[in-house]
Amino acid sequence: SRSVVGTVTLSVDLHRDDADAITLNRGSLEIDSVREGGSARPFIVDGNRVRITLPPPRSRTRTLTISYHGTPKSGLVFVPEREQIYTIFSTSQWMVALDDPGARATLRLRLIMPDGWTGAASGRHVSRRLVSPDKAVVEWRVERPVPTYTFGFAAGRFDEIEDRSS
Repeated sequence: SRSVVGTVTLSVDLHRDDADAITLNRGSLEIDSVREGGSARPFIVDGNRVRITLPPPRSRTRTLTISYHGTPKSGLVFVPEREQIYTIFSTSQWMVALDDPGARATLRLRLIMPDGWTGAASGRHVSRRLVSPDKAVVEWRVERPVPTYTFGFAAGRFDEIEDRSS
C-alpha cells in the first residue's frame, strides 16, 4: 500500500523550565495520538509540523510517544517488483522527527518485515525475531547522538554476503 504505520518514543531534554510545547516535523504523516506516560497530550498539526502542548514540567526530560500513519510523498521508496523498500535522506517524511541539523538524537529502530527479507539500517544490528510465521522484527541501534537526517534503512529480498577475512 506504500504506507507506513509507526510509533516513535522520544526522550526530549528541554532547555528552558518554562517550555510549554515542542514542535516536531512530520512530513505528510497523520498523527494519531501523543502520550506522555499514561496521559494524552494535546497537539496541533500545522503544515508539515506537529506542535505538542506540555503541562508544567516535573523535570526537564520528557518522554513522549507519538503514534502515526501515512503515505509518504518522499523520503521512502517502495520497489514492489524487486520486493524492496528504502529511505532517502528525509527522515521526517517516514518518521516523526526533529529536522534541525544542529539537533542530535540516538535511535532504536525496529522494522516489521516479511520473514524472507533482510535489511540494513543506521547503527548496529541488535536482533531479529519472528513474531508470526511470516513476519520478523529486526532492530538496530545508533547509540551516539547524530542528526536525524542520517537515519535510514533498506529492506527487501536481498542476498546476504559476509566477509570474515579481516
